[in-house]
Amino acid sequence: MFKVSSWIALFRDYRVFTGGLLATVEMALAGFAIAFVLGVVFGLFATSGKKLLVLLNRIYVEFFQNTPLML
Repeated sequence: MFKVSSWIALFRDYRVFTGGLLATVEMALAGFAIAFVLGVVFGLFATSGKKLLVLLNRIYVEFFQNTPLML
C-alpha cells in the first residue's frame, strides 16, 4: 500500500480512478433518487386509505423486507 510504485501507478492512471469515482457517485445519486421517488409513492399509497393501494404498498414492503431472509 505504501510502495512508491503504487503511488506512481495511481498518479499515472489518475483518469481511470477519477472516472471510476465519478461513475460510483453517479450510480449512488441515481439510486438515492429512485429510492426517494419510490418511498414517496409507496408512502402515499400507505396513507391513501384505498384498500387496493394499501395492499400494493404492503406487498411491496413485505417483499423487500423479506428479501434478506430469502438470500
